[in-house]
Amino acid sequence: MSGFDSILTLGESEHLVGQIKSFKVEKIGSEQWVKQHLLCNKLNLQLHQSAMTHCDEFVKDHIVVMDKATDIIKQLIVTHFFRKNVIMPYYDEINGINSNFTYFLLYHETVLVNMLEVLVFHDDFIESIDENMVDLLEVVYSSLVYLTQVKGKKYYLKQATPIENHCFKTGMSMVTIMRFLLNNTKKFSRFLKYNIPDLMSELLEKQPWKIVNEKKLFVYENHQWTQLQPGGPALNSIEANVWISLICIFLSQNNFELLSNVNIAALESLTRFISEPKVDMLPMLGDLRNMFGGLKSYEQQMNNSRSAFMVEEMPSFLPVVEGCNWDEVKMNLATFLNSPEFLHVFQLLSKDFSEIFTDENTQPVLQQPKCAVCSEDAPYRCQKCKQIWYCGVDCQRSDWKRHKKECRRLRILAE
Repeated sequence: MSGFDSILTLGESEHLVGQIKSFKVEKIGSEQWVKQHLLCNKLNLQLHQSAMTHCDEFVKDHIVVMDKATDIIKQLIVTHFFRKNVIMPYYDEINGINSNFTYFLLYHETVLVNMLEVLVFHDDFIESIDENMVDLLEVVYSSLVYLTQVKGKKYYLKQATPIENHCFKTGMSMVTIMRFLLNNTKKFSRFLKYNIPDLMSELLEKQPWKIVNEKKLFVYENHQWTQLQPGGPALNSIEANVWISLICIFLSQNNFELLSNVNIAALESLTRFISEPKVDMLPMLGDLRNMFGGLKSYEQQMNNSRSAFMVEEMPSFLPVVEGCNWDEVKMNLATFLNSPEFLHVFQLLSKDFSEIFTDENTQPVLQQPKCAVCSEDAPYRCQKCKQIWYCGVDCQRSDWKRHKKECRRLRILAE
């Protein structure tokens, strides 16, 4: 294992996976939610270590065999819509009461998305989420739509808010998840609700993963911006996954039901992005380019592609979450964040995090901490509470007005 021992033993993995449970919206922030967050954190570290070191992926096997995939999907859906309906509209207000809660809520969504990035690679996991595939697609699709509405340069220049940064990075991860959902599914009828070809076309036109700054080209790769040197790869992993998604749709047999109402002109225009160096890296792009060049010949077949017997599948769990009284949830949250119960919950989080994130556990899989202001790599932390990290003096100074309210409390909890 490249010199690293497993973070979890086989028995520990089985025990933790057995405790995975979905939770209701009103349980977010509770002790039950904290326990789910902490065990998912441990499982996520092991999932990524196993994937990166090409070792036995026993956590994935336990999740599939113990039928816990649905619980992970439900956790993501609840967390996603809580963020969308409570955190985003009231971010400044909630962050003003207690910024620790918003941090851990966003972090829990990140953990679940990171877990799925590994899990959806496997056919047996895709089969195990059969009943909730459409529910998951709703979250994935909305995250990709967000990417079509942003400009990458804002994130590279650190001009985005923490919540915007979170949505951007989540969207980039969802590109990978969508690719594997399309690649591994056997039921394309689940995708009928969404015009995925047009969405992917728009992503390729906007290319939020690529920016030019001071005449230098930067690409978003492995969760960070990297300068692309002259003669560097023609495709980065994000763009490659968008193209592979289109390849899954257009070059697979009997998928014309997904192609009704697509914008043929937009797809034809994508051929200008398919250069020979890209074809050298991903040969099937040549076949895709040929097909896009002759889409007119398929137009009638695509327009008539929806069979009278084709049933569009609907989400099963999503309506329960969407039907929540979000104003009431927000009011209850404000009360909870000012209560002694939350201090107890945060104390649990602080204690368990110190046990989870040891150098031994995180060295194989984690990047360095992120800045509390701009979410970039953060080598420095507050010397008083030793809990909050910053990329430099400027961000630390700009955050002091907010952080000083929590700094003392964090020092007390850490003692």
